[in-house]
Amino acid sequence: MAMTKKIILIAVLVIVVFHVVWYATSRMIMNKKLPDEATVQTVFDNLLKDEKINIDRNSFTETYLEANGIRLHLDVFSSGKNAPTLVFIPGTSVYAKFYIEFMYKMYLQGFNVVGFDLRPPLFMVPLAEFMADLYKSYSIPIFLYLDLSKEKSKSGTDAATLLKSNPIAVKWITFRALGSLMHTELAEPVEKITVPIMLVHAEKDSIFPQAYVEDIYNRLTCKKKYLFFKNTEHLVMTNNVDEAAPPIAKWLKEVM
Repeated sequence: MAMTKKIILIAVLVIVVFHVVWYATSRMIMNKKLPDEATVQTVFDNLLKDEKINIDRNSFTETYLEANGIRLHLDVFSSGKNAPTLVFIPGTSVYAKFYIEFMYKMYLQGFNVVGFDLRPPLFMVPLAEFMADLYKSYSIPIFLYLDLSKEKSKSGTDAATLLKSNPIAVKWITFRALGSLMHTELAEPVEKITVPIMLVHAEKDSIFPQAYVEDIYNRLTCKKKYLFFKNTEHLVMTNNVDEAAPPIAKWLKEVM
């Protein structure tokens, strides 16, 4: 009996220590100081060099927007007051400049392009939803729920390695942020969306299965277009810019 109590006590102690360490690590990572301007510039220079991206660096400006107490960084390509405007939202971990070539090519197509560094997570399984309620202030490494090792950039480097070595990329995310996606309802059901939608999808996308995105696409009743790239991976908006930008620009001009 005494041995049983001792084992239980040790187990409880281990659990408590684990949670304290996890919480402390989460707070340290979430409150980590942002990279300075010199580091940010170096990361951008390396991105252009490593991925062989050629753009006119004078074609865009950088500014900030205050929204609900949060300072959002913006990259702005301006084609003029009468030009259509494209707001570009990057995905998990990355930031607008990660897609700088695509934004630049859309600018050359005659669009005003605004990219901002809002980086939401993608999805959660039911267990993660439960964890989000229980551990709102705790954070986890993104690789625990999102496998980026199968996705390659133009340089051949897998996305996981690319992000790991990037001091600007988001590598951990709180359960609170993950939970927000699970508890926030769409303003309208998919079937009632009226805004024209273009689905851009890559055949070898290991993150969003083809059947999954096509099921959502088939439920849409609004004006829609499906742009499908064979033999390409998830990073089609960075690896296949010259193939993607023209048809995307053409369709957007038709519906805007």
